[in-house]
Amino acid sequence: MISITLEVNRKCNFRCTYCYMKEKLDYEMSYETAVRSIDWAIKKYESDRSPDKEIDVDFIGGEPLCSLPLIKETIAYINEKYPDIKFVYSMTTNGALISEDVVSFFIENDFFIKISLDGRKEDNDMNRVWASGKGTFDDVIRKFKYLNRYQIELNRGVQVNSVVTKNNYKNYADNLKFLVDEGGLRSVDLGIDKGEHWSDDEIRELGDVMEQALDFYLESNKNGKFFNWVFIENAYKNYLRKDDKILFKCGAGIRSFYIAWNGEIFMCPACMEKEFVIGNIGDGLGGPWYSEVMGNKDIDEIDNKKCQACEFQDVCPTKGCYVNSFKENGSIHKPSRISCLITRMTAKMYRDHKTEIDEIMRRRNEYLKHSQS
Repeated sequence: MISITLEVNRKCNFRCTYCYMKEKLDYEMSYETAVRSIDWAIKKYESDRSPDKEIDVDFIGGEPLCSLPLIKETIAYINEKYPDIKFVYSMTTNGALISEDVVSFFIENDFFIKISLDGRKEDNDMNRVWASGKGTFDDVIRKFKYLNRYQIELNRGVQVNSVVTKNNYKNYADNLKFLVDEGGLRSVDLGIDKGEHWSDDEIRELGDVMEQALDFYLESNKNGKFFNWVFIENAYKNYLRKDDKILFKCGAGIRSFYIAWNGEIFMCPACMEKEFVIGNIGDGLGGPWYSEVMGNKDIDEIDNKKCQACEFQDVCPTKGCYVNSFKENGSIHKPSRISCLITRMTAKMYRDHKTEIDEIMRRRNEYLKHSQS
């Protein structure tokens, strides 16, 4: 499987305080760059030895729906030139530009959709604002009527991505309940704002809040109200592959690539600085950082005694995130502090509730198997 993220623009109608794309410069990917990116991905696909033969294309921005005509043209090109290759499409959007026609386009092309929303109005509008500074909650929540149609027709949950920051983390459990109970959403993920320094006390308090959220997740799923909480289910998946000794599990820069609006290739959105460019769609892959990653992609352990002594070392994805380690500490052998703390938090939560979570996942997998047969 080959996965590419197409950064179709660097423009957005929102000005979220924690956005990794700090400058909105009104750049948009050209049609030529978009189709050359697809052609480049096809070449990688043809040399891929994975049995999972498909190409995943994730459209992001900025706000990707600001470039909907380009996205439609790109998919039309794919359908015409590569009709025999399986493409899987996804998009992460702030939701404000969703309409009946947009949802019809999503359904017609079998998109996987992710919406960015932090929860209740008072918490969402702390950080997710329009360019004018006005909160965005009311404008996005009105679009949920279209998303409900999407969920019904494709029998697939819209995934909501929330960001937990130092000014809203204390309310996360309540926000999770809101998204599921009142928003009617079936899949919720969260990211921790790693651009801020979290004190040890704040991390401990965050852990307490996440335990409250876990209680809600367990109770809801036991009572037949299934929803995915990606935060804890990723820990479940990490335990499933704990015997896989490959350290660099995410495959960024190997089978997963981020293609910027101008055709430059990066490993992922975590490394958008120039020093982390690993090539471009014209010349292919190469450069100092690409050599660094390729030279270490097959190692099965980092040179860090603290990591080697950790009780969660076999289920830890953080020590394999070369980019965050290098950005924070100048070495791939010293993992990011905040990422390490969060990994330990989720691993402990899963370990302490393993029987319950495993049963939830078993029941969900049975349900999915039945619904797809």
